[in-house]
Amino acid sequence: MKGRPIKRIGQDDLDARDGYWVSDTIDDLHFPGDLIIEGGLGEARFLGRLIILGDLKVLPGTDLLAASSIIVGGSIRASARIGSSVEIKAGCFICSGSYIGTHFSLEAGGAIRSRGRVEAGDSIIAGKEIKTRLGIEATNRLTSGGGISAGRGIRAGKSVRAGRSIQAGSGIDVGGGVKSGFQITAGEGIRCGSFIQASGAIQAGWSVEASGDVRAGESIRAGANIIAKNGIKTGGDLNAGNNIKAGESIAAEWTITAGGDIEAGWNIRAGYAIRCRELSAKYRILAGTSVFGPPPNDEDTEIVCSELLSGEIAFGSLRAG
Repeated sequence: MKGRPIKRIGQDDLDARDGYWVSDTIDDLHFPGDLIIEGGLGEARFLGRLIILGDLKVLPGTDLLAASSIIVGGSIRASARIGSSVEIKAGCFICSGSYIGTHFSLEAGGAIRSRGRVEAGDSIIAGKEIKTRLGIEATNRLTSGGGISAGRGIRAGKSVRAGRSIQAGSGIDVGGGVKSGFQITAGEGIRCGSFIQASGAIQAGWSVEASGDVRAGESIRAGANIIAKNGIKTGGDLNAGNNIKAGESIAAEWTITAGGDIEAGWNIRAGYAIRCRELSAKYRILAGTSVFGPPPNDEDTEIVCSELLSGEIAFGSLRAG
């Protein structure tokens, strides 16, 4: 903050209306340096854009609401004490040249963009994209009407929902479910306490692990394991560098390939070939069942494994490999 002018907004700077503190002007409010909004105001409302060249800090007991956008050249910080909360909401987008962090929720009708981390003690919600060069973390929900993109990791205590793609430079770690309107991509692992669902592909540099189902409209690929407590289903290939394991059925419209073992609590079905080390299913194993792609030839109906531990070959030909 050294060398930059500091502006403090308190009760004398805003008009009181029905218990809230408001700014009547619809013009952009420019601050050449840092801006501190005093605590205990209830709500500080701005009808125009709030543009700050320095840092923005909101003290406990005040929620910051902007009808338009909040644009900050530096960091955005909102801290809360016990028994109080701080929310930051914008009708349009929230943009920061550095860090964005609040002890409660962060919400924008448009996009949330930051060159640093984005953190919230409760939820992060954006009508459009959420994008940061570093990590994103929400104690509760992380929701975007567009995509979610982080240069590093994505973490949420309950759920992650995106209308388009979810992309993380490192891992994705969620206490509940993850749902994407397009694809889910992680440079490292994807781990969820519930389901993982994507209309497109799911791809991880390490393992994909879910306590529920793993479902993708296109392929599922992992550098290590693909593990689901329930079922695994994909509209494309299913490919793991190590093991594939499901408590229920495993189904892929194209090939199923594992560098290690494949194990299913129920059935295993592939539109084309199945290739792995050890293979086991409680009930039936089927290969070459595709009705969507080119008709399977003899090679496409092969089940290639070093050892069949359990399961009935209901369709396809077993070959040692």
